Amino acid sequence: MSIIGFSAIVSLALTATPTGGFNLFPSLPSHRADFAEPPVKITSALQQTANDDGAGHDSSFEEFAKRNQLRSWLSTCEALSSLSDIQLEVMTQSMKERELTKGQDLLRGGEDATEWFMVSDGMFESYEYNKKDKEVVLFGYKPGDAVGAISYASKNQYLYSVRSTTDEASAWHIDNKSLDEIFNAKKDLVAGSILAKYTREESQFSGYLNDFLDRSSALKSFGLFRKNLNKKEIGQLSQLLTERSFASGEDVVTAGDSDTDMYFIRDGSFEAYNADGKVVMSYPNEASMSYFGELSFLLQRPRTISVRVSSPQGTLYSLSREDLYNVVDEDTFKDDALALLAEQYKDAGFLDTYNELLEYLA
Repeated sequence: MSIIGFSAIVSLALTATPTGGFNLFPSLPSHRADFAEPPVKITSALQQTANDDGAGHDSSFEEFAKRNQLRSWLSTCEALSSLSDIQLEVMTQSMKERELTKGQDLLRGGEDATEWFMVSDGMFESYEYNKKDKEVVLFGYKPGDAVGAISYASKNQYLYSVRSTTDEASAWHIDNKSLDEIFNAKKDLVAGSILAKYTREESQFSGYLNDFLDRSSALKSFGLFRKNLNKKEIGQLSQLLTERSFASGEDVVTAGDSDTDMYFIRDGSFEAYNADGKVVMSYPNEASMSYFGELSFLLQRPRTISVRVSSPQGTLYSLSREDLYNVVDEDTFKDDALALLAEQYKDAGFLDTYNELLEYLA
């Protein structure tokens, strides 16, 4: 998958939610040995970088502490693990700090990538606009997170815009030309490390993305949720679902039980049966019902029927009432719940079940 293609997938998936930041360089011990490295050649470009902002290089304790923290972040960047201490120190001293106000862009998507950033203070977020010109927030960034590294490694444009989300924020920055000079013969190795790390993160994120979409689709298969919950609420609930696996013939719920969780089918087939062992309903079914347990879930009544796995195995997502009402108000559904439950059984052609429901609710 191309880098641009991945950006498009992220845009599609996270409209409902942004999840946490995409930190290309987590703070992990580098466990690296120091390499024998010839002195970095201090060219005019590097000398200019080091001298441009005198205020940024004063000898104050605060400045020393900030650069010491920056040096620590750089030394734990996985992609920079091949650099010598001399190279890391030159990079540390060559970076300058830029202050930003809330909402101010650090960089703009689509522009040529000319700098590499590392968040110093405050919080940032990346964003872009989809085909409908709607803004989509992608990732969050905290102090110590690198920004623009992928574009440096791929020699590409910035994939998306990044802005400050806090009243006070700052970021260290250095131009890519100076980076090339610092990295010297190792610049291709650094770029390769960045892209390798990105590929691993992309694979992990794709897995998360598919799981997120599965969970969101499962929740929206229930008409009451689809009608009454917004994207943010669906996104929050999707993270609260618990995945559970069952063997063939194993009961998921048993008639008379006080358990009130609702179940959404991920894989496999299930069947509901009465006290005589007669199968009265299958899931999923022709009415596209890929969930069960909604009566006990919404009405806090004991289970009226048993449900077991009818395929070699089955996987479900379960949602508790407690988790639901931690996200939405208890009066969110009001009378819609009873009306929808009755109608969905009637429309599905389960007249016996429909009549049983009316009697049960009487």
